[in-house]
Amino acid sequence: MAAPVAGPVVRWPSPGVGIRLLAVLLCLLLVGGCATTPRQANPLERATDPTLSTSARLNAIAGLSDGQAFELFVLVTHARHPIAVRRAAVGRMLAIDPDRFWRSAAQRAALIDDWPMIRLLSERAETRREEAALTWLTRSWSAPSVTIDDEQRPERRAIRAVTGEPAEQLLRRSVFEPEADAAILVRAAAWTVLMRVRGADQLRLEVSGRPPQPDDPLIDALRWCVDSSVKLPADREEIGRLLTVVSQQSFEDQRLHRWAITHRDDPAGPLALRHIPAAMIAPADRRGWGRADWHDDIGRRLEGRSHASRGTGAGDEIVNTSPDRLTDHADHLSVGDYIVLDALIRALDDRRVVAALFRQADTDLADNTTEHGGVLVIDAGNQATAQSFEPLLRQHDRIYFASDACVRAMHTGLAHYHFHAQRHDNAVWAGPGKGDLGFANRLHANCVVFTFIDRNTLNADAYFPGGVIVDLGCITR
Repeated sequence: MAAPVAGPVVRWPSPGVGIRLLAVLLCLLLVGGCATTPRQANPLERATDPTLSTSARLNAIAGLSDGQAFELFVLVTHARHPIAVRRAAVGRMLAIDPDRFWRSAAQRAALIDDWPMIRLLSERAETRREEAALTWLTRSWSAPSVTIDDEQRPERRAIRAVTGEPAEQLLRRSVFEPEADAAILVRAAAWTVLMRVRGADQLRLEVSGRPPQPDDPLIDALRWCVDSSVKLPADREEIGRLLTVVSQQSFEDQRLHRWAITHRDDPAGPLALRHIPAAMIAPADRRGWGRADWHDDIGRRLEGRSHASRGTGAGDEIVNTSPDRLTDHADHLSVGDYIVLDALIRALDDRRVVAALFRQADTDLADNTTEHGGVLVIDAGNQATAQSFEPLLRQHDRIYFASDACVRAMHTGLAHYHFHAQRHDNAVWAGPGKGDLGFANRLHANCVVFTFIDRNTLNADAYFPGGVIVDLGCITR
């Protein structure tokens, strides 16, 4: 018989070692290896995370505590999130505190600007007859739309459903019969819509038929427009300008009244609020001039100046050009526009103003964090002064953000201005860009852009609402 083959010798660990091994095995099995696990995002983070699936985000919204729910408002104001997620967020907030939700919506009305959310909120207000939604509905409707007619606006239908009467009745009460604590922003929004749906002529009649109301600054300011033959404000921006204008004692001078009365039947339009500062310092002997007189005079004064048009010498750069000569816009300029052009030309003939503009342009050239700008204000001696204003924020070297202080100064100043001063040889950018023209339209403002042509030369381009651009020629250091 063959001898048996010896197998391996098995050595069992000592009792103490075995217990430690068993503990390690239990740890691995029960807690995933006793390693630190990744932190799980809380429900709010998951609800607002655009990388997660819609179902995961809906579950997160359902799991939020009531105390966190109103942190979801970011989903209301940002259209990049799926509408199903945004709808769930709205429903959650409305279920907790509808009054708080609609107050928040009204305060952020300008940020809620996409139609899926506007329709969603309007439908909620309509179906639930939410009176708390009326302020948001009014402010939302005040923003104009190029795609949906005012007759078809969902806010209009919702207001009718909530109040049980035509929406215009609520708007009219908001303006002319406001509650004691009515906010001027809401009244301005209601006025903005009425200007679109009723028109300036009808509102002028309604304003003129109302008695003076010394305790209501808005109504008294609107009456001042009617009595002074000045164009009624179109929207919130112009109402802000109007309230500033009528609060200035200097604007009670009869010179303005005479200018406005003389030109109230101008085919291109009566004096607007943006024309008032220039009219206040306009030469009295030109009051009887018509548009042709103004056009011929200003044309002669601009003829001998050197000019630089946007896009000239562009080379490989692609720059949008626009007509920028006085004759290009003769059919669209009102007497008020000519009065502004006259005041701007006189300001640019003032060496003090020119020196200030070059100092500011040099500062802009050295600063690549923002464009610089300001307002041509009128001083106590009825002379123009170039007053610079720090930008609201700094984004990059091709944009200027006007601060609230700058905008307020525009209400009683000749014009807002900024520089295209990225380099001395900058003629290709001489003139306003698309964003600049949009700014003039939004704020109903007279504007001027000064562009370096060379180290000692700036070109001046005036631009008005509606896309009118008039090259005022070059100024030299």
